[in-house]
Amino acid sequence: MVFAAAIASARPKPPNPIDLETRDGLYVKEIVVDWQVDDVKKAAEPGYADNKAEMIRQLTDSVRDQFQYSPAGADAVALHIAVRSFRRYEVVGDVSVVRLADQRALGTYEKIDGYYIGQVYGGGLLGAVVGLSSVPDPEPGAANCFAAILRARFNDLDAPHCNQL
Repeated sequence: MVFAAAIASARPKPPNPIDLETRDGLYVKEIVVDWQVDDVKKAAEPGYADNKAEMIRQLTDSVRDQFQYSPAGADAVALHIAVRSFRRYEVVGDVSVVRLADQRALGTYEKIDGYYIGQVYGGGLLGAVVGLSSVPDPEPGAANCFAAILRARFNDLDAPHCNQL
């Protein structure tokens, strides 16, 4: 466990694509989820369309909650979430911050990876196997983790350990 933590902390934090002064002048007015997952094969699976719609709702709600009160600047932006990969316990995507006044992209936070592994079952490999085999719907923890990591990257903080959210 200590070894895994050492490896995780040794990875460099990605640079923030938006400078602090600009970030402080923003407020999030819109959240747009763009589903870019190649889901032609998955679309035929029972419940996939419902799970996809539920994950879009969860992502929108979780990101809105993270950015509801801050930053509190005057420059309205939209967060464009490009979902690249989706499983019921993980969502991966890039988030572009787009100023609404001129539709200019101010920066993109790449490869935000929100995940959730069966903490209810004690975490670890056994928790992952039991948890993932018993939860048919998208796990809300994945969207919450995605939003928390996005917020941490936006604020230039280290990403949280998502099973502790």
